[in-house]
Amino acid sequence: MQQKWNQNFDGKLMTDIPQKFLNAGCDVYMVMQLRHDEKIFDERFASMQKGANMNTNSRNVTYSTVGDYQLPNLILNQPRKPLGKYGRLRRTYLKEHRPVLYHTMLMNGSLYPHLMEVEQTAESRMRQTMAQLLKQTPAPDKENRQMEWVQHMNSLKAQAEELVMTELIYS
Repeated sequence: MQQKWNQNFDGKLMTDIPQKFLNAGCDVYMVMQLRHDEKIFDERFASMQKGANMNTNSRNVTYSTVGDYQLPNLILNQPRKPLGKYGRLRRTYLKEHRPVLYHTMLMNGSLYPHLMEVEQTAESRMRQTMAQLLKQTPAPDKENRQMEWVQHMNSLKAQAEELVMTELIYS
């Protein structure tokens, strides 16, 4: 049996074909396929409506119905303490240069603890490195030569920060 352009797969006449499909010269098969897919979607959606809070896969994700949509009930652990400079730099590095690792850690919930650990380690390493550099090259007298003291301390801080960035942030 050959189907006519206005028949559904069941052989029923399709009287509600949108005019925009007909005006656009859309292929009849495509219109019929759209109608068929719409029917399947309606059946699946009806079965989803029956179990509004259902578990899927092995992750036991629950869904709640909001209007016509099924939204997953996701809970992210909010950080207790905001990230500092080095934690934010590490996060940016991971996001831009190691996206797979970043998203894996984000989904596992291990990203924030990792960033806090990097932050604390970087801060302590900065203090230690600054102390070592000050022992190696003592600063000029702060009272008599203020600008030279500031220049020297900024230079030491830049050296220490470069070490921290190379060893902790960008590795």
